[in-house]
Amino acid sequence: MALKSKEHAAIHYRKRLEGVKPTPELLELLELSLQKSPPDVRWKETDQWITIPLLRLMQQVLEPHDCERLEKALQQTSLVFTPKPPPVALTKEQEEYRKRIERLALKHEERRYTELTSNVNKAPEKDDVTTRSMTYAASVGLNMVIAPLSFGCFMYFFAGGLLDYFLESDGSSSKSDMKRVIIGVVSGVIMLFIEMLLFVIRTHEMDEAMRKKSKRAPQTQVPFSQYTSETKKTFVEEKKSR
Repeated sequence: MALKSKEHAAIHYRKRLEGVKPTPELLELLELSLQKSPPDVRWKETDQWITIPLLRLMQQVLEPHDCERLEKALQQTSLVFTPKPPPVALTKEQEEYRKRIERLALKHEERRYTELTSNVNKAPEKDDVTTRSMTYAASVGLNMVIAPLSFGCFMYFFAGGLLDYFLESDGSSSKSDMKRVIIGVVSGVIMLFIEMLLFVIRTHEMDEAMRKKSKRAPQTQVPFSQYTSETKKTFVEEKKSR
């Protein structure tokens, strides 16, 4: 407590206007004023300034022409404020305590700054919708091409054995090949329609999932970053000073 009071007196002093710097003209007018003032009003030559109460007294007791001289003399002098107190010599323990307080204050400010800026550049990462859409479209396109071709080829070779087994062969390979081609093409077209139907279903489910995800995503407040109309806001009511 003693160290704190000494440091407060040495560093945080109250600076105020004490008076004006005495000049020969002001001292002469002050002598005239003291002659007309009560005997309890005095001014010592050791004083470093003429106080404000003395200046007011001089304006009250001086004659009008002397008041004009006083105004001119005040314009040629300077103001005097409270001087700084002399530095206080601290002991070794007090100096260590002062350094410790300064170090703790710096750590406290650093901690507050870290907490304030911890969320900067940490906005919620948004899904790269463009890249995902392009990848999904490319995979669907390849699937629509490969699936009908592979299923059509499978039915082309598989249909040959079925036709030979269930139908009587007339020995014409061209007719058998034509039937296999027709079956392969029809099977490929059917598989293409199935893939298109699956594409529509998957797209609808994906859009529904994205919509639900956007609704469930919390709107967190990120300092110095992204704000939206749905961001949580805090309002503080200012107290009017009387």
